[in-house]
Amino acid sequence: MDTYIYGLDISLAKYGYAIADKDYNIVDIGTIKTSAQRKTQTRLQKIWDKINKLKTKYKPEIIIMEDAFNKFNNATQQLYRVHGISNLCFTNTEQIYIKPKTLKKSICNNGNATKQEMIDAIRHLYPDVKIHTDDEADALALIHYYKKFIERVN
Repeated sequence: MDTYIYGLDISLAKYGYAIADKDYNIVDIGTIKTSAQRKTQTRLQKIWDKINKLKTKYKPEIIIMEDAFNKFNNATQQLYRVHGISNLCFTNTEQIYIKPKTLKKSICNNGNATKQEMIDAIRHLYPDVKIHTDDEADALALIHYYKKFIERVN
């Protein structure tokens, strides 16, 4: 059975994902959007359900995620909940966390790159992939980072 590499830009509102095969061909990319009008547990359930569908279709070998950060207390608490269900969903899969500044520096040569600079750089690197959101661009950037830096050392 084939296994896949996941890039996850984790968020409660817009959870970006990109999935690549062993040759780094992108087989799926998207954003799981949840409504702020819904209860947190309902939003988490929607993310959980979609992740499990993806996991069934594309058996994960490795998960690369952006490290969580602290910004505003309520948003940070919600973000950690989403990280928790993601960790749980991929319990038996290796998980690697990448700091946002490290990711930006690797893609744009600037740890303080803007969202638009990241999108532009990823679109340049992957011109055939339809990227709809900055979350999808970040998820794809995580796969690129893994291909460029992590896999090389292993």
